[in-house]
Amino acid sequence: MGVFSQVEKMKKIILLLAFAGLFTACSSKEEVVPEPVVYVEEVSRPSYMQHEVKYSGETLGLIARWYTGRTDNWKRIADVNSSIKPQRISIGDIILIPMDIVSQSDPLPKKAVRSARRARPASSASEADVSTDSEVARPVSESVAQPVTKEASRIKEKSSSRDKLLDELLSQ
Repeated sequence: MGVFSQVEKMKKIILLLAFAGLFTACSSKEEVVPEPVVYVEEVSRPSYMQHEVKYSGETLGLIARWYTGRTDNWKRIADVNSSIKPQRISIGDIILIPMDIVSQSDPLPKKAVRSARRARPASSASEADVSTDSEVARPVSESVAQPVTKEASRIKEKSSSRDKLLDELLSQ
């Protein structure tokens, strides 16, 4: 039992070492290289609300007042719509209004346009009216002096009442 059992033990040890080497060779660790992380900066395009001019008498000021709550936003709207001349917007024109200034999205009602036209004195066109084929609106020169009369005072009062009326319409 001496030599035979030692040879058997040696065979078992060699066999074990061979299997151990085989397993370590199969399970060799490959270096895992992480995939590069790509950061994509999201570029947001400005978003706009569209308004279609439907009524004669619409102005960029009235459109701005209706959708943004501020008449003076007509300048920003005019900048965005560079292909449209503020002095000559027409029925069917699509006006883009930047969403960051929009305070309401309900369509501009005809009632508001009619009220604004009745309340607006003929000489106070600071922005352009909607023109049809038969009429072209032209801005009134601010350098034209107007005589101070009862009529001028009445027009000034009408302008103030127009603003109040438009405020009421916009708050509804």
